[in-house]
Amino acid sequence: MGDVFEPLEPRIIKGSRVKVFLCLLGCAAFVCVGILMVRNPPAHPESLAGFKQIAGGWLGIIFFGLCSLIYVRLLTHPHVLILDGNGFVLSGGLIRSPRKIAWREVQGFHVRRQRRTKSIGYSLVSGGATGSSLRRAERRLPGGWSLSIENMVDVLNIYRLQALGLEAELARRA
Repeated sequence: MGDVFEPLEPRIIKGSRVKVFLCLLGCAAFVCVGILMVRNPPAHPESLAGFKQIAGGWLGIIFFGLCSLIYVRLLTHPHVLILDGNGFVLSGGLIRSPRKIAWREVQGFHVRRQRRTKSIGYSLVSGGATGSSLRRAERRLPGGWSLSIENMVDVLNIYRLQALGLEAELARRA
């Protein structure tokens, strides 16, 4: 008879609330340090050192206070990555209008290394039907997933290859 196409089961990967909570605790600790710096000024607050301490305290309160608000949002609305046979959708967090990205537009996923941090990167390819005017854009997924970066890259690449019906490529990678 021929090959029977079995559609892929949709897969949902959620952001880790534990990781977000730990970041929220870190931000809250820095807000507390900023409050202590402002409430306990040095003996001579009019000096340059006193001004730096008070200004640094306020900057810490404002910056880490805003970061805390973002982490509260991520705690209540974690990132969600929905994979299906056609592509993936990233929603939650600070994303207001999720957009579906087709698997045929993605060249593959990889670990991006920038200085001391790692993230999940991918290249989007779009262009005409002939492929003569291909455009490439490097993108990245936000961090904080329940899986490690390396495991996420493996899961995304395997799912993409299965969705595109590239079992031969999948077998070659194994």
